[in-house]
Amino acid sequence: MANCNKLFLKFNNELNITTTKKTALLGSAKAVKTQITNYFKANHSEYTPMYAYQGSYKLKTMIRTKKDTCDIDIGVYLREKPDVVASTIQGYVWDALENHSGSTPSHKNKCIRIDYASQYNIDVPVYYKADLADNSVSPKLATKNDGWLDSDPLRFYEWVTTHANYCEQLVRIIRYLKSWSDTADKKLPPGVALTVIATNHFSKKDDRDDLSLLETAKNIRASLRTYYAIKMKVSPYDDLLADFITPERKDYLFEQLDKLITEGDKAANSEKNQLTASKIWYKLLGERFPAGADEDVDAKEKALLEKAKIILSSTAYTDKKANVTENSNNGLKNPPHKNFGG
Repeated sequence: MANCNKLFLKFNNELNITTTKKTALLGSAKAVKTQITNYFKANHSEYTPMYAYQGSYKLKTMIRTKKDTCDIDIGVYLREKPDVVASTIQGYVWDALENHSGSTPSHKNKCIRIDYASQYNIDVPVYYKADLADNSVSPKLATKNDGWLDSDPLRFYEWVTTHANYCEQLVRIIRYLKSWSDTADKKLPPGVALTVIATNHFSKKDDRDDLSLLETAKNIRASLRTYYAIKMKVSPYDDLLADFITPERKDYLFEQLDKLITEGDKAANSEKNQLTASKIWYKLLGERFPAGADEDVDAKEKALLEKAKIILSSTAYTDKKANVTENSNNGLKNPPHKNFGG
């Protein structure tokens, strides 16, 4: 089998946004918060907005998309009970950010979105909650069309990060699945859905991200075959597959999962050449996946380990061609090697 774990770790790094873009993104986020604060102070001083990063940025599962974009969510939290309808509160935030990035903000149903010339987006949802420390009550999310809805992204962060399966490998697996979704020709479930189902059905493989992804994908497929839904684990407890119940979308999701599993199994368990295996992962996960070595890396690693074993033993000889061997014929006996320093 072609062990591609090192390639996956490199791929994980390639999915990070660049340092330059991250600096610009966080600078924009800071400016957004300042502008909203100043606007409310000047125009609606009865409200004092507070802020919390949420979503993939907070969970560290944010990726660079194939179009080299990304987004960040900044939740605006009001402790004072609004005396106006939800869409009006959203409108205040829209007014605060009008022309902020040189373009008109979008008034989405659940947030105000600012587009920064296709480099990244900042989504600004607005919530009301009198006591942020009271976990028995969900925040109310302001929407354009549906009034105030229960929604609790901060508790979702807690659910993921306190889950029994939570670890650094799970974070990477979620990022790989998001890249798989982004690479597909048609729409696949969003990042939050992949985060929930991957967290619930994660298969830990300490030394192999490729095997962990493969086994997690198998678990996900089995779960969806049994019960076709991905329920949000915090308020509003909705089905995150609600937009994927049509036969066409459902069939496409299973088609892509089957492809990920079948081709991934070939790459991880059948192919011996790492370059060939990496080309399979490249097609499945996107163009940022790196090319492997044109060799049987497992056989090479096994040979190196065998040689190390001989070197560390008391039976090592070096022949005239500098080959390390246990054969004493025409060889020079090696002195003891204690492998100090690893």
